[in-house]
Amino acid sequence: MKIIVDERVDYFFVTELRLLHFTVTSIIEEFASATDEDTLSMLLMPPALIITEENDF
Repeated sequence: MKIIVDERVDYFFVTELRLLHFTVTSIIEEFASATDEDTLSMLLMPPALIITEENDF
């Protein structure tokens, strides 16, 4: 399962998920200036789960 972690989420979750062998894309590492629309497009192909702390995403 592909997981995308938004830049507002504590990086601890990224490291822990990777230790559990999940495929994790960290927005802060790879796409620091991504908009919500950019992040949404990443979720669609291939489908992924997002972890975010934003109320308006």
